[in-house]
Amino acid sequence: MPERNPYMPTFTQGSIKASMIQHSNVETSDVPRSQQWYSRVFGAEWTEDGPRYLKLGNTELHLHVEANPQPHPTNHFAIEVEDWDAWLANLRNEGIDFAPGREPKLNDGGKLAGFLHDPDGNIIEVMYHAEWH
Repeated sequence: MPERNPYMPTFTQGSIKASMIQHSNVETSDVPRSQQWYSRVFGAEWTEDGPRYLKLGNTELHLHVEANPQPHPTNHFAIEVEDWDAWLANLRNEGIDFAPGREPKLNDGGKLAGFLHDPDGNIIEVMYHAEWH
């Protein structure tokens, strides 16, 4: 069975390679609303650094307060979920749908991927690689 996440390299002394993306930043007009949404949808936890920083797996998502968020129509970040069926059941329970025409698809390698929008319209690709789990 392959490693859980093959993109997380081991530390190599003297290496100049990046080890991971430490955080992404998205705009929100309402921090409490975004906190609740990311917690309900992805089990996000808030870091000790501040109310606008949330922990998603091995990275952070920072919320930048903007009165009128302007998400780019193609820029997005992707999240790998641990259990697709449990996550999808929770998504349905929360009444959240995938973006029209961007529902999950299964590719030849067993990867599922679909796209959501957060409350401010930021695009999130949700992925599940069965062989990693």
